[in-house]
Amino acid sequence: MLSVLAWLLSLPVMGMLVAFGNMGYYASSVAPFYCFFAIALSVLAVINLIRAEKRGCSSTKIGLSVTALFFAFIPEILMAFSFAKL
Repeated sequence: MLSVLAWLLSLPVMGMLVAFGNMGYYASSVAPFYCFFAIALSVLAVINLIRAEKRGCSSTKIGLSVTALFFAFIPEILMAFSFAKL
């Protein structure tokens, strides 16, 4: 569930990346904090998946969660790189 929540929170980040090419305005606004929060939630989901795997959770559930996390990390990392360029 945490992986799906991380994926849902990454959707606005993807929207910010696609809709606004110039990140100058967003670098001074709340977008960096939102990006940091989304990355922190994704890292927390990864830790949760490691714990679930150690407890013997179903490999199908873990595979679906990893897929959701993969799609959550892509826009967050791209936005972090765009902020780093500024």
